[in-house]
Amino acid sequence: MLSKNQIAMGKIKVEALNLSNFYLWSNQAEPYLVEKGYEFHLRYEDFNSFARSEDYVKTDREKRFELKKEAIMRSGESAENKENAVEELEDRFQDVGTKKANEEKAWREKASKVKGLLKGLVDDHIWVNVEKLTSAALIWKQLKIEAQTKETGNFVA
Repeated sequence: MLSKNQIAMGKIKVEALNLSNFYLWSNQAEPYLVEKGYEFHLRYEDFNSFARSEDYVKTDREKRFELKKEAIMRSGESAENKENAVEELEDRFQDVGTKKANEEKAWREKASKVKGLLKGLVDDHIWVNVEKLTSAALIWKQLKIEAQTKETGNFVA
């Protein structure tokens, strides 16, 4: 049975985050969130930040699209000709845009879920200080500050 301040994370019972248990809490909460598939939501503020990172794996087709688009943008053509060429390229590579749009939608859905999980894992008096933040990554960073730490496991006296 759970006590008032405990949360069930799968089969693990953990105390809700408070100002005195960040190290223990983060060592249980972070692996749980990673296991659930939210690792990148704790590291990147939005899908575009993630998509620009080395963690985002691009298909060969996406790589070809980007190379061709970069070549168009570097060409000596007028801005209007570049715009027309990019539009034609996007028409030929519609699947790339559709894939990214679907991934971004999935990202937003997961972002909402991870914020809900974090809310359940944090004492209400701490949550009020982070609830208006726009991403799980910002919330995660602020929780470290709220718990008076700079990095996971390093307490500030």
